[in-house]
Amino acid sequence: IYQKSDKQFFRFSVSYSNVRILNTVPNVLEYLPNSPKLLILAKYGCKLGNNFSAGLELKYTSRTLPDNYKILSVIGDSWARRVDRGIFEIPRSIKPFLLANLTLKYYFDDKNYMTLYIYNLFNEKYYYPISLINSRPIYSYPGFRRSIYLGINYTF
Repeated sequence: IYQKSDKQFFRFSVSYSNVRILNTVPNVLEYLPNSPKLLILAKYGCKLGNNFSAGLELKYTSRTLPDNYKILSVIGDSWARRVDRGIFEIPRSIKPFLLANLTLKYYFDDKNYMTLYIYNLFNEKYYYPISLINSRPIYSYPGFRRSIYLGINYTF
């Protein structure tokens, strides 16, 4: 966290993983499934006057590879055999996405405030991976569309 002053801050974090699984059945588990290689989070917040603050958060998630369905073929799974025959679609990678979230706060006094939070500000369409072993043939599910939350914190 970089605190420029008592009225501004900037937070930035990066997570990178290029894990490979060794000593497995050839061409079956050569990567860590359902985990993006790169996650980037950046957040900027500022206080505007005595009663108002705003924050903008950006979150980037890189392409994600789903479970390799071939591991299911090795254990004799009938769904995986049908994928090999072309009956079911081969699970594809999950596309990268960028989400923007906005937080606005209005302070009535030191202890009482109202918050407006907008998740997925630009209504980005994105997906999260899900384990094939538990959910085949589904390998991803849609993320949340734009959501708006209004909260009031009142202390008495």
